[in-house]
Amino acid sequence: MLMKILKASLTAATLFLAYVPALYAHNVWCHCNFKDPIDTLDFFHLAGDVYTNHAIAVKMWHESNVPLENGVLAEFEAKLDPAKTRKPELFRENMQKLQLLDKQLGELDSRLEKVIVFLKAKKASPGFNEALTKVTSSTKDIRRLSAVGTRYSEVGGKGAFTTAAPKLDSVLAIYIAQREDLGLLRKKLNEVVDGARDAIPLAEKGEFAQVMLSGRNAFGDKMPQFTDWFSAYDRFYVQSCMSTIAVTMQIYPKGFEWLKK
Repeated sequence: MLMKILKASLTAATLFLAYVPALYAHNVWCHCNFKDPIDTLDFFHLAGDVYTNHAIAVKMWHESNVPLENGVLAEFEAKLDPAKTRKPELFRENMQKLQLLDKQLGELDSRLEKVIVFLKAKKASPGFNEALTKVTSSTKDIRRLSAVGTRYSEVGGKGAFTTAAPKLDSVLAIYIAQREDLGLLRKKLNEVVDGARDAIPLAEKGEFAQVMLSGRNAFGDKMPQFTDWFSAYDRFYVQSCMSTIAVTMQIYPKGFEWLKK
């Protein structure tokens, strides 16, 4: 499953290559080099921790959806065939998995905080930030989450929950943006968990699907919003990290002269 997630991330990253023709990336985590090679090595380890925790969160998100969908299917089948039984326990499992996802996003937040503290004490190699500013400013489709938006059911999934990213002129700025957007994502997830908890009694009575489809329950509104936001956050993570890889390769061997020793 993890390999599938990583392959999906790499596929998304490949789409970004259209904006950076010279780039052939080998992974999707942020790159940067510093005057001291030890600082460069330490940064790559920190960036790797962020990447690993991000990938775990993506995997957990997809896994949390499985019991929800199977619970709805069981309800459908029970409506059409009296011999079939509903499975309300699957809706409780969905809520529990969403709660575990929130804990994982908390782990991701701690990794982002750690790398931000590191970057505030370091300076990138000369020319890196200038090149990064050019790459990010020329990539118009890098978008961030926005707390301003209307109901998902009113916008028809047109991506109204994202906004164009401000200037990302350093790796520090990128990680700060990723952490800020993660905070918005976790707030939305908390709303989803609350909605799931309120919807469980409906599932126990076999009324989950009809109430959700009618739009008379918060879960039916918040869940699609969160799906939209989660996908947007993953896309922003990939695009912003890919821009740093592009810069590292564009200015090479600057900052990596020590590799030739």
